[in-house]
Amino acid sequence: MLNEKQVEEIKTQLIDQIAQIFPEGKREDAKRKIISMNTEELEDFLKQNKMMQNSEQQNPFRLIADGKIPSNKIDENKE
Repeated sequence: MLNEKQVEEIKTQLIDQIAQIFPEGKREDAKRKIISMNTEELEDFLKQNKMMQNSEQQNPFRLIADGKIPSNKIDENKE
């Protein structure tokens, strides 16, 4: 979960990117949407846009268990 300082830094970075990339007619609306997001909405936005990964997705043991990282099993049981 993001802390308050991280949320403000990310919002600032997103607003800077909007100013550089978005067409002039859409900038203000996009800025308002970013500013109005709470922490949970911002995290969801970042995940949907692949700017942030879920901590479970980053866990190497979860990745191995899901078969996303190659491994050689030497033993396996129901637990």
